[in-house]
Amino acid sequence: MIAMAHALAAAGGSFELHYCGRSRDACAFLGELAEAAFRDRTALHLDDGQPGQRLDLPALLGSAPAGTHLYVCGPTGFMDWVIGEAMRLGLPADRIHREYFQAEVATGGGAFEVVAKRSGKSVRVAEDETIVQALGRIGIKVQMSCEQGVCGTCLCTVLEGTPDHRDVFLTDEEKADNDQILLCCSRARTDTLVLDI
Repeated sequence: MIAMAHALAAAGGSFELHYCGRSRDACAFLGELAEAAFRDRTALHLDDGQPGQRLDLPALLGSAPAGTHLYVCGPTGFMDWVIGEAMRLGLPADRIHREYFQAEVATGGGAFEVVAKRSGKSVRVAEDETIVQALGRIGIKVQMSCEQGVCGTCLCTVLEGTPDHRDVFLTDEEKADNDQILLCCSRARTDTLVLDI
């Protein structure tokens, strides 16, 4: 989030950064945020602080301009609360972006075939391996970061077949479209997946 704030500030973008924590002692990056060019657009919300400084999502999102996007990162319980409140307050799901610290992902399942259309190669994904591992066996390297379906780095377009989505990156609507897949954790519901890779 801080990297995004630096990039937005450098580009002259409109944003606010709200940092929530249990206590000041438990918060990282406070020195960096105090020195940042966007420090006047940063608010700190502490559980052990005065009630008036706590995060007030109805006030914050109720006054947000049309087209506002919400980016949230943190522990699952906190994120579920923020996302649930944002949706309850009418923010469309496609404007809510999330990045979990970690996610529990089941990667095993039945074997299936992956066709890498652009590469002109295909590979059988075994029951106990990921699509990324199978592609690696045939020399196709996929950029990854979290390996848990959280960050979206390994997002790929699906040309044919139906993914078995096991990530927390895509929204329910995006998953329903079945035209994208996160290769680090998701699998196939069909015998074959054709990917734009």
